[in-house]
Amino acid sequence: MRRFGVSVLVLSILATACASYHVTDAALVSAFEKNRTLFDELASVSMSGELNCPYRNDPNICESQRADAILARLKGGTGFKGLESYIKNGPTRVLWVPVETKGYLSMSSSTVGYVYSSTPLSPLVGSVWDDFEDRQAYKNIYGSWYVFVTN
Repeated sequence: MRRFGVSVLVLSILATACASYHVTDAALVSAFEKNRTLFDELASVSMSGELNCPYRNDPNICESQRADAILARLKGGTGFKGLESYIKNGPTRVLWVPVETKGYLSMSSSTVGYVYSSTPLSPLVGSVWDDFEDRQAYKNIYGSWYVFVTN
């Protein structure tokens, strides 16, 4: 009986440690509202500034040459230590600001964060986690800014 109790305890600890937790829409929106000036500054330099496109396998994925200082301030202001940014360069630029990736990228993973796009994105949902049925979903939070989740 004692062995059974220890086994249940170990399984409970493992299940709790492996529990899936994601940044919520509310946390993303709150961080955005508190740091909107910095987000808009990042969008401005990313949409009009010089780009560095260092990836040979995907030359349309680029980085803003002036974004580093803004990203450092955003990491501090939002508390999202995994925050980064890249620009998908095409007919129009789209700024992606992922803040969290969970899971194994080659198997099953999800990424959540912000995206700035001058063209409307879809599918739009009320909550990226509650209404997430597709492989990608967006929630408009202000002007051209969206919260996104990909799976």
